[in-house]
Amino acid sequence: MNHSPAKRVLFALMATLLLIGVVGFAATQLSDSPGSVPSLQSDDHERKAQQLQRRAALMERPASGPHPAVFVEETEHDFKIVDPGTSNEHIFVIENRGQAPLVLVAGETSCKCTLSELEETVVEPGKATEITLTWSTGWKQREHYRQFALIETNDPKLPELSLAVSGTIRERIGFDPPQLTATRLAPDEAIELSTLVYSQLYEDFLIIDVRSNLPDLQFSVEPLLPAQVDALDAKSAYRLLVTLPPGEAGSALRDQLTVAIQPIAAPPQVPETVEEDLLLDAGILPRLAFLGGKLDARYGLDLGVLTQGETGKQKLIVRVRGKLQDVPLEVLEVEPACLQAELKAYKLKQGLYQLIVGVHPDAKPIAFRADQSVGFVVVGNRDERKLHKKLPVRGQVIPEIE
Repeated sequence: MNHSPAKRVLFALMATLLLIGVVGFAATQLSDSPGSVPSLQSDDHERKAQQLQRRAALMERPASGPHPAVFVEETEHDFKIVDPGTSNEHIFVIENRGQAPLVLVAGETSCKCTLSELEETVVEPGKATEITLTWSTGWKQREHYRQFALIETNDPKLPELSLAVSGTIRERIGFDPPQLTATRLAPDEAIELSTLVYSQLYEDFLIIDVRSNLPDLQFSVEPLLPAQVDALDAKSAYRLLVTLPPGEAGSALRDQLTVAIQPIAAPPQVPETVEEDLLLDAGILPRLAFLGGKLDARYGLDLGVLTQGETGKQKLIVRVRGKLQDVPLEVLEVEPACLQAELKAYKLKQGLYQLIVGVHPDAKPIAFRADQSVGFVVVGNRDERKLHKKLPVRGQVIPEIE
């Protein structure tokens, strides 16, 4: 659409006036300081700079003449035993026993520990001030906590003052022993482990579930005598028994159990159900084992260096564990052929045999190494694969010295 020359001039004049107005408004919002920093930010920056300069001047520690002297009767306070999830405060009294004003400035604090409002405090000679240290315990269970706060001073003899609070947090839920552990369990027997579950916080609680990745785990709960509860420094406690079906001989059962607990008459902030982890680590003994003699965990039986004609016989005990104790054993294989192995009944009702291993007196010079699988004795039952056990053997036969 075409406009007349007069209208085009009018539009141009209006645009120019609008631009001048915008520039003028923006100019009023900027200060005259370099970099066009808004006056509000500039004032705040200047205030902080002045505060730092004043603090630096106050913190000057005189090399001579009158100076302040910090005195604190106690620099650490022990809250003893406190509840988890609580906030605990202690007031420290700081005196100035010097002859010049004492300046205190808040410094570093450890986690979960805070100072009362202490930007900078000036304590005149002969006066004192109070500083509150607050410690929030949280819900994490530990036996002992120690938290600290540092305060900078202008005392030339004590430029940094450390205040600390400590305490022991009551255990919400604890285990004694702290995990279910057994390393010498017999095969073919149900596995039963127990621990004491206690609370130093709850007047009473219920163990409502124990979850596990292991199949067929069962649990039961038994009450404790008052003296047993007192020995744990607890308000309530129970014995937790965990039962597992028989495991495979020579195997290990490991899992992290989840114990679900329902507090009774607990403080309002406590959840309705509390879950704690309990480690289970059980080792089942092998069904057949060799005992005694010069046995080494890595190399087995060491017959040593023998001269031709020597047999180097050693006696061992073979033990059978579990329900297969009545199954008869025999020597199934020897390697090398110069080895001799004899198995005798010892105490069959206890599953015990005697094994005698040595070298044939007519053996020629030879060296056999268990780690190279050229020296071993196999004991077991031909019809029962669960009762096969290899005993590594090493030794050496050298020519007779003339």
